[in-house]
Amino acid sequence: MKKRFIAVTLSVMMLFSSNISVFAEGNDVSVKHSLENTDYAKASDRTGYQKMETEEIKLSQEEFNELLEQKQEDSITTYSSTDSAYWKKFGSNYYYNKLTAQEKSAWNELEQVCISYATNDKDISNSKIQTDNLYFANWNIQKVYNFIHMFKLSHPQFYFLSNRSTVSYCDASQGYMLGIGVYSPFDSGHQRATYTTYFCNKIDNWVEQIKQKSSSLVEEREKYAFDLICANTTYEDGTYDQSAFSLVYEGKTVCAGYAATFQLLMNAVGIDTIEVTSYDHAWNLSNVHGVWYEVDATWADNDSTGNIDYSYYNKSEATISENGYETSHVKESQWDNYQPEAKYDSDYSWEYYYSPYFNNGNYTWFMVNSNSSLSGGYLATPVNAFNGATYGSAPSTVTNDGITYSTLYLKKDPAGTVTANDMKGLKIGGRAVDALRLNWDKDLKASGYIVEQYSGGSWKRIARMGSNATTTLRVEKLLPSTTYKFRVRTFVYSGNTPVYGKYAYVNGKTNPSVVSGLKIGGTAKDALRLNWSKNNSANGYIIEQYKDGSWKRIKKIESNSTVTYRVEKLSAGTTYKFRVMAYGFDGNTPLYSAYQNVSGTTTAASKAPSTVSDFKIGGRATDALRLNWTKNNSASGYIIEQNKNGSWTRIARIASIATITYRVEGLKDSTTYQFRIKVFGYSGNTALYSGYKNISGTTLPAAVSGVKIGGTAKDALRLNWNKNRKVSGYIIEQYSEGKWVRIARIGSNSTTTYRVEKLKSKTSYVYRIKAFDFDGSTAIYGNYSYISGVTN
Repeated sequence: MKKRFIAVTLSVMMLFSSNISVFAEGNDVSVKHSLENTDYAKASDRTGYQKMETEEIKLSQEEFNELLEQKQEDSITTYSSTDSAYWKKFGSNYYYNKLTAQEKSAWNELEQVCISYATNDKDISNSKIQTDNLYFANWNIQKVYNFIHMFKLSHPQFYFLSNRSTVSYCDASQGYMLGIGVYSPFDSGHQRATYTTYFCNKIDNWVEQIKQKSSSLVEEREKYAFDLICANTTYEDGTYDQSAFSLVYEGKTVCAGYAATFQLLMNAVGIDTIEVTSYDHAWNLSNVHGVWYEVDATWADNDSTGNIDYSYYNKSEATISENGYETSHVKESQWDNYQPEAKYDSDYSWEYYYSPYFNNGNYTWFMVNSNSSLSGGYLATPVNAFNGATYGSAPSTVTNDGITYSTLYLKKDPAGTVTANDMKGLKIGGRAVDALRLNWDKDLKASGYIVEQYSGGSWKRIARMGSNATTTLRVEKLLPSTTYKFRVRTFVYSGNTPVYGKYAYVNGKTNPSVVSGLKIGGTAKDALRLNWSKNNSANGYIIEQYKDGSWKRIKKIESNSTVTYRVEKLSAGTTYKFRVMAYGFDGNTPLYSAYQNVSGTTTAASKAPSTVSDFKIGGRATDALRLNWTKNNSASGYIIEQNKNGSWTRIARIASIATITYRVEGLKDSTTYQFRIKVFGYSGNTALYSGYKNISGTTLPAAVSGVKIGGTAKDALRLNWNKNRKVSGYIIEQYSEGKWVRIARIGSNSTTTYRVEKLKSKTSYVYRIKAFDFDGSTAIYGNYSYISGVTN
C-alpha cells in the first residue's frame, strides 16, 4: 500500500493515570471575584490548539478493492437506541443542520462507527476509524479534510479520537474513504472500555451537578459548567491535550481540551454549544436563551490565583476579538459559512460577575446585551412569566438599575396563548390626487401587518407586510376627492398558525384634481379675467398672483360653481402670472390640488408702440430678400412697405407679434431694394403705429451665362462666358484632387475670358464660375455655372 503523508505522523505516548479533584456538588462561585493579583499576560500564551494532521493515502485499484472488501468484513455498527441517545446528547446538531444530504450521510456513518466503538470492547485496527462508503467525488481534498475536522470538533464525547485525519482513495472521481486516528491505547478494546467507564462516570457526575441549577435560567447552568471546568483544570500540554480526555481524566489540558469538555457538558444539559478554532486557539459559542455568545474558558482560567476572568465569558465576536491578542480569536476561514453570529455582550469583566437575571413586573428578565456601543443597544428578554402573563405581551422596554433595555421577544408562549398586540398609531401620513399614505407605529413583537381597504361593501386585503420594520404603505390608483376606509392589524405566529391583533381603523380623502381649462378670458388696460372649468371634486378655488418675487393669495372662492375671476388694478401693457388650485376638506383638514399656471398681458396704454429693433436683411436669393427683426411685445403686429418707383407701397401686414420674418419675392437679380417696417397696436378700436425702421438690400447676382470652352491646347484651356453688367466680377474654380480650388478672381465684369495654363495633355478638367458683387461692404455671390474640357 502506497502512502503519502502530508504531515508528520502522530507519535503516541503511553497513557499514564492520575487522579484529579472533582468540583464539589453545591460549591457555587461567589457573586464577585477580586482579581487584583491576576497575571493577565498568561492568557495570551494559552494557544495550544493544533490543526489536525492530515494523511493522504493514494491507492492502486487493486489495493483499493482489497480495502473495500476488508472494511465490509470488519464493519460494526450495532448498538442500542439507548446507547445512541446517550452518546448523541453530548454533541450539537448546529453544524450538522447546515450540511448537504451527502455530507449528512458521511457524518452519520462516522458517528455510527464512533458510537459502536464507544459501546463495545473490540480492537480498532490500524489505530483509526474509517467509513465503509465513498464520499465527496471530485471534491478538493482540503475540503474533505475540513469536513473531517468539523466532525471531530463536533463530537468531543468520542475522547479516543486523535488529532489525525486520513483520506483514502484510488481516483478522486470515485470518492474518498474518510478516517480519523485513534489514540493509543484506546485502539485496544479492553483498555478503551475501562477508560470509557471512567470518562462517562466523571462526565455524568458533572452533568448531574449542573442540572441542579434551574433549567429555565439557562445561564446559571452555563456558568456552573464554566466555573466547574476552570476549578478542575490546570493549563498544561499533554499527550491527549487535543481531546476532552486530558481534562476529564488527567485534570490538565490546553485550549482544545477546555473547549471540547465545555461543549459536551453544555449540550448534555440542553444548551446548544459548538467549538470554533483560529490558527492556534480553540473556544466555544453557546446559545443562551436563543442568543449566541462566545465563551473562552481557557483564557478565563487563572491557575496562579484560582480566580476566573469573566471578560471571556458570554461576549460578542467583536469584543472577544479585541481582547484576543490580535489573531488568536480570529476564526479560521473554514467556519465562514457555518458559525452563528455572536453580536451581544454580557456585563462581566475580569473584575466581577453578577447574575444577568432580574425581576420586573410579571417577568424574570435576562440581560441579552449590556454593551450600549453594540448594535441594538441595551437589550433584555423575558425568560419566565408569572400571574398569567404571556411572553408576547411583555412590555417593549424594561428598566433595571437605572438602565432601560429594549425587549427582544425570544421565548414563545405555549400553543394557544400566543397573542398579538393591537395596532397603534395608524394615521394618514400623506395624500395625492390618486393616492393615500398610511403610517403606523412599529410593533416589536409583531411578525408583520395586514392592511385592508373597504371596497364594494366589504373589506379586502390589499397588502401583507412580512416584517415589523415596515410601518408605511402607499395606496395608489385612487380617485380624486374621494374618501376611503382602511384598517390594519398586527400578526404573530403560534407555531405555523398566524395570530392577529385587533384592527385599527382610519379614513382618508384624496386631494382634489388639478384645475383644468385655465386661460385668460379677457383683457383691459388695468385688468385681466381668468376663466377655468368647473371642478366637481372641489369645494372651491384659491387664486394666487406672482408679486415681488413670491406667490401671494389674491382670492379664495368658496364655491366650485364660480369659474371666473377678474383681477383688477393692474398696469397697462404688463404681463402678469397667476396660478389656481382647487381645495376641499377631509373633516376639518384642508386638502389642495396641484397648481395650474397661466400668464396674461394687459392692454397697452394709448400710446404708439415702440419701433422695431434689429431690422436687417436675413437672407438673399437672385429673386428674393428675407427681412428679419426682433419681436416687439408691445405690438399687435407689423406693416412692411417697399419703395417702388419713388413711392412707398405696403407689401405685407403681419397680424402676429410672434412672426418676426418676411420673404419679399419676385425681385430682380443684382438689384438694390429699399424697405421699411412699423409696428401697429390698438387702444380700444383705435389703431396705433410706431415709427418706421428702414433698410436696403441687394439681391444675389444671376448665374453666369454662356460658359464654354473657347480654346484648347496641349497645356491649356480657355474659358469664355457672357458679360453680366450688374456684377463686380467673377470667381473661377477648378476641381483638383477631390476638391474645388479657386484659380482666378476677376475684378471687372468686362473680362469674359480666362486661359487656364500648365495643364496636362489629353486630360479632362472641370471648372465652375460665379459672379460676385457687393451690398455695401458685404460680398454677395451668384450660383455656379459648370463646364468641362479636354486638352489636346
